[in-house]
Amino acid sequence: MSIEYAEAKKRSVKGAVEIVEIEDIKRIAEEKELMAERVEKLTEEWDLQKLSFNGKTKLDRLDRTQKLLKDVENDEDGGFDEPYRLLSES
Repeated sequence: MSIEYAEAKKRSVKGAVEIVEIEDIKRIAEEKELMAERVEKLTEEWDLQKLSFNGKTKLDRLDRTQKLLKDVENDEDGGFDEPYRLLSES
């Protein structure tokens, strides 16, 4: 970072104190984590929570059963392979 940039940043923060709370400015200036990284972390957390929830409530099985019924209606797998696989899992 250049000296001029650092000085300009300090002046900006000092000038902004009169307009905005200083803590907000400090937090923004010191923000190290990029927004994309934060979104990725939140997505991973959400996926883990979703898997946990589905495991506890068995909703994932409902989704698979609904997909199976749709596949059978569309006769995508002949209607035989998936039911046998589901029965063997139970």
